[in-house]
Amino acid sequence: MKNKLFDPESLAIILAPELWRIVSSLCDEEVEAVENQRHLAWMVSHMDRHPAREILVALRGRGFYGFRGRVYPCHPGTIFLFDAYEPHDNYYEPSGPRVRHLWLRVLENDVLIRILDAEHGRIAQAGKWSGLLSGTEAVALLTVSWNELAANPQLPMPFKKAKIVAALAAILAHIAGQGYGRDHKPTEQAFTAAVIQTIQRHVAQHAGRGIPLGEAARLAGYSKFHFLRLFKQHTGQTYHAYVDACRMQKSRMMLGDGRPKKEIAETLGFSHPSAFLRWMKLADEFRP
Repeated sequence: MKNKLFDPESLAIILAPELWRIVSSLCDEEVEAVENQRHLAWMVSHMDRHPAREILVALRGRGFYGFRGRVYPCHPGTIFLFDAYEPHDNYYEPSGPRVRHLWLRVLENDVLIRILDAEHGRIAQAGKWSGLLSGTEAVALLTVSWNELAANPQLPMPFKKAKIVAALAAILAHIAGQGYGRDHKPTEQAFTAAVIQTIQRHVAQHAGRGIPLGEAARLAGYSKFHFLRLFKQHTGQTYHAYVDACRMQKSRMMLGDGRPKKEIAETLGFSHPSAFLRWMKLADEFRP
């Protein structure tokens, strides 16, 4: 049976853990960094770090990718795991070859999925596919395993490697399964609504911290302008109003628990308690 999402070459990578070479801070790296001066120079002003975990699975093309200030060969079978706030390349280097990458953005109980074709730093629209997994056993296994390994770096390396591979195998097999016998495809409106709801859950779980408009739009896969329009259309409020509402709910809960203002300010992402107090005063003044 033909897979509607992946060609045979890509499936051969996705479904064969013995071909994977993992680059991650969770375990020993299986790919050696290289001295690519052109990529290193480009990386200086093109690094990204954000609160969402991401996974990059290289399916086609032989290029390079930057992670934590180093450049690694990114060939079919290379898998990068980017933990929250770990610096990595922001998009693709302009001189890069044509590649196909599977991207997973892990947001607690949700995973946003994208298959991207890129060449010379540009994303090819024809090669894009997007999907969403929410609340599945595979997502739960990935999140629990990642949390466990991040919290226990002293665990034996063979155990950590086995946990990572098992979690990746489960979720990649689940994604590949979407391409078999699935003639029903959700409408664009239904998919967009699901993505917006995923972003809402992510913002609420973090009380708005570290998720500015640009980050939320990037996670959703839209431009800032388009994301703002879609968010208002599906929720009835602006993105900034929703972030403020999540922050206010969290701040009132922490104040009710008697938590110090400095701790609340840090939790909500304010640089200083005075900034938090000013924000709260203004929010109360403009509350309808």
